[in-house]
Amino acid sequence: MNLAGYDDVLAAAERVTFLPGFDGKVVSLAGLAILKLVAWSDRRLENPKDAHDLIHLMDSYAAAGNIDRVYEEDGVIEAGDYDPDLAGVYLLGKDIRRVASEQTIAVLKQIVERDFDRLSNEMTKAMRHLDDAEPRIQTRLRLLLQAIA
Repeated sequence: MNLAGYDDVLAAAERVTFLPGFDGKVVSLAGLAILKLVAWSDRRLENPKDAHDLIHLMDSYAAAGNIDRVYEEDGVIEAGDYDPDLAGVYLLGKDIRRVASEQTIAVLKQIVERDFDRLSNEMTKAMRHLDDAEPRIQTRLRLLLQAIA
């Protein structure tokens, strides 16, 4: 089991009170994306679930409370070619960059670069209902990689 990124994600987790006297740390969506990417690298041959979860995170990041940031943070909407969903993927990459150490970033880049085709294929299976799933996913993976690099 690869623990790359775990300490980074835990350090960036926010303490949340669920009920009086009952609180805990909750990871951010960027932290979850880090963990999913590392988990996919470990389990990709047995279980593609992490790739499916990751593409859903990427596709919904702007709508998950980040739409204002897509337009307000320098260069984000432009990086997504003025498409807020694509810009959301880029913003996710920037947020991953904020959470992760340089060592974790190197691991994430290696995973995406080394396994780009396999990861893209697994993500495409999760989005097979879309006619343009493969190029759409490849564009998103490239944007994510660009933002974390």
